[in-house]
Amino acid sequence: MSQFKTSQITQVREQAADWLLRMESSNLDELEEQQFVSWLNHDELHQDIFAQVEQVWLDTGQLPDNSVQTAQVVKLEQPTQHGDKNERRSVGWKPWAIAASLLLGMLVIFPEFQLRYSADYMTSVGEQREVILEDNSRVLLNTDSAIQVHYSDNLRRVVLLQGEAFFDVMDEPDRAFIVNAGELSARALGTAFSVRLFQDDSARVTVTEHRVQVKTSNDTSGEKHLVDEGQAFYQENGESKLQSVDPLQATAWHKGRLIIDNQPLAEVIEEINRYHSGKIVLRGDGVNDLIVSGVFRLDQPLATLEKLKVSLKLDITQITPYFVIVSKA
Repeated sequence: MSQFKTSQITQVREQAADWLLRMESSNLDELEEQQFVSWLNHDELHQDIFAQVEQVWLDTGQLPDNSVQTAQVVKLEQPTQHGDKNERRSVGWKPWAIAASLLLGMLVIFPEFQLRYSADYMTSVGEQREVILEDNSRVLLNTDSAIQVHYSDNLRRVVLLQGEAFFDVMDEPDRAFIVNAGELSARALGTAFSVRLFQDDSARVTVTEHRVQVKTSNDTSGEKHLVDEGQAFYQENGESKLQSVDPLQATAWHKGRLIIDNQPLAEVIEEINRYHSGKIVLRGDGVNDLIVSGVFRLDQPLATLEKLKVSLKLDITQITPYFVIVSKA
């Protein structure tokens, strides 16, 4: 990189950081994906610096060092550890590595710092965690989830700040057990149930044992809904609905499995993305509506893509270690 000016290196490093932040914060559309690939393949400088900035991100634990056998892969050369090539690539990097690391860290994980400050218990993407509360009630936190716990002499309250949790509640008739998630409140009636809070603040309560009493804060009538075993209560955009669910499918994530029964590929990818610290996006006509059935492991999202690739005849293009595009072959 000795032929490049320091100002040019600085500009490309800022662009690389911007691309990483954009991919982390939102799904790129098809035009943006093309722009990114074009930017990446512009020259060796773009590829080298993107690899360096991405490695800083990987080293700080924000992205997994995943690998997958893909149909098409854009390979990024990492700096070597010997010879003149290493010396050339190190020009101007060390001081900027610190600055880029700090900048990326503050911008990317500041929301997580806020969540960590508020949460009593939480999980990272792809992690599940069992928590035993002081009354011996059991909580199983799903991927990327967080809760607050507020216990008093006459009330047990848990606030789901993010994600999904399963509750196996100890019976205490004189002390109610209530879970708050967005505008929804679920009161256990000697039961086992799960609550999921979606990114748009809608929520779902799924009952796998006995019964739960549910109410929503935006319901001015104060109506309380009884949700029985094998049912799920959904609250979204001020509307609510009750429907039957398959208990085996609803609790499969407790055992690290995802059970899919005749669902569109778009829904499946949305679910897989919850367990993958990156972005898997669908591109191309008709790919969203391909129908999927099967049982998949949640701890191997990219391996699941490989299975789908074979069964649905898909192309999988890995742009970076965490940004993957799925399309029809």
